Amino acid sequence: RTRLPANKEGFKQKFTIMVHNKSRNKPDAYLPIAHTCFFQLELPEYSNVKIMTKKFITAITYCTQIDGDNTGTAAAAARMR
Repeated sequence: RTRLPANKEGFKQKFTIMVHNKSRNKPDAYLPIAHTCFFQLELPEYSNVKIMTKKFITAITYCTQIDGDNTGTAAAAARMR
């Protein structure tokens, strides 16, 4: 597929939210990771909604690359230092 469907009926694959496994000990230190080709989101178990909102806004604002799934670069980009 080269384009997203024009309407919701065109989506055959369900969106999946998964636990961000590497963030278990310090979830508030990580950004969410999106695997857009697979309609997946790895979401840390943030301590509250305010932190989650800030992390989403940060990830969306400063995303510098796409198509980096399953690479060390993608994993490094997901960590906040």
